[in-house]
Amino acid sequence: GTSGQVPIGVSPYTANLTVYFENSRGSVRLSSNYQAQSSFDTMTADGNVAYKLIKANRAYFQMDLSTRLEIGDWVGWKPGVSINFDVANLGAAKQKSFVQEEYATRTYWDPGRTYQLTAQMKF
Repeated sequence: GTSGQVPIGVSPYTANLTVYFENSRGSVRLSSNYQAQSSFDTMTADGNVAYKLIKANRAYFQMDLSTRLEIGDWVGWKPGVSINFDVANLGAAKQKSFVQEEYATRTYWDPGRTYQLTAQMKF
């Protein structure tokens, strides 16, 4: 059996969801990831072992978008030529860890949004 305890640093709840549409002309995919707040360390306050400060990661939610459009026959080439457009971190989610209280920021990471435009061809 299990003890019911969650290991330190691991979110007690995570969820992934992907919704997509695809046909011969292209595809659209929207993916999301959620991680609940998690504790990753404890430390004593001024050497007092009776009082511990908790270090935690704030809950995190990220969405990504991926699209593909077949354009080969539109531009007079053979089928199998496509343009892809992807956006990572669509909502510009930020990651933060803190000590005991939300306002006591320990680390803060803002990766921003990433855009990628590519062309692809099947041989």
